[in-house]
Amino acid sequence: MEEMGLDIDLGILGRFTYRAEDPESGLVEAEVDDVLAGIFIGEPHPNPDEASAWRWVEVGELERDLADRPDHYTPWLRPALGVFRG
Repeated sequence: MEEMGLDIDLGILGRFTYRAEDPESGLVEAEVDDVLAGIFIGEPHPNPDEASAWRWVEVGELERDLADRPDHYTPWLRPALGVFRG
């Protein structure tokens, strides 16, 4: 996870497929994605060319915010969290 300044071993939790269409542009994403997880202790040092902002949040807090404000998140986050929750 070089983009976020993390030196971490990751394992695959699972895989999901999704399809999302942007109604304004008509662009469509259709992907098969893997969900990766690992343990990291420390502070990330993100590459500013890759990430303009970040924050640590508990998974439950993220799920509540996603339910309240889905338009603030990428369309693949919900299925990725489903794989994470198992």
